[in-house]
Amino acid sequence: MIYVYGLIPAIIWGVSFIATKQAVAQIAPSTLGFIRFVIAYAVLEIVMLFRKEKEKISARDRLVLILMGFFGVTLYFVGENFGLQYTSSSNGSLIVSTIPIFTLIAERIIYRKKPSLMISFGVLLSFIGIYILIFGFSAMKEVNVKGDLVMFVPVFSWVIFTYISKMKKTNLSTLLVTKEMTFYGAIAFLPFMLFEMKRGVCIFRLSTVTWVSVLYLAVVCSSLAYVLWNKALKEYDEKVVNSFIYLIPVFTIISELIISRNMPKISMILSSVLIISGLFLTHRYSK
Repeated sequence: MIYVYGLIPAIIWGVSFIATKQAVAQIAPSTLGFIRFVIAYAVLEIVMLFRKEKEKISARDRLVLILMGFFGVTLYFVGENFGLQYTSSSNGSLIVSTIPIFTLIAERIIYRKKPSLMISFGVLLSFIGIYILIFGFSAMKEVNVKGDLVMFVPVFSWVIFTYISKMKKTNLSTLLVTKEMTFYGAIAFLPFMLFEMKRGVCIFRLSTVTWVSVLYLAVVCSSLAYVLWNKALKEYDEKVVNSFIYLIPVFTIISELIISRNMPKISMILSSVLIISGLFLTHRYSK
């Protein structure tokens, strides 16, 4: 079942970079995040109404859920939405796919474990791929600070979210956890939206494609995918679950290729091969 809980969200989130890229063209990053997760919360609340059992959340677990909402929803999507305004869907997806690498590095730092030679080689391959993705083949290339580098904000926030999620009690249902963190995550967008007040959004002026993108992000990505992902984190080791993230850029690149019908550049292909190969090695030898 881990392939269901891990692979389906990977496909959904792979396509989400295309939808987000479309949506941020008309909606400011934090505002998009707020709209997306308010809709997602409404959907999850409706689903919860059909559940007969009622669960109580302790004060400690509520604090954990608030932190999960901030790091796994708010900070993650403030970074991702802002970054995708200035970089391509494929670039953003590839950078986010390095989450397992940074999860592994965080584990080595926290538990002071020395990585094996193959794991070290995998990490090196991924970092070479990241360098080529951001800088190209020349060290003199200007860095896209507002795009590629900002995409590391969701990377680090998701690593923190993964470890925070393990702090809650395991008897809480996946649906309840997803609903609560969605609510707190949506509320936490409000302070960020203050910086976007000059760029207002009129829902009546949004294109049909933008609305479809927002609904896809809210209902499919933030509801269905999050339920499946939290279910996976609840039942399986976080390193195994996070290994599915390296498939996300594959689905993003395929989706972008189908939509734009433009072949990716050589640097994109090479960086993709290096990053995904590095992720595969680190996953393979960290079991």
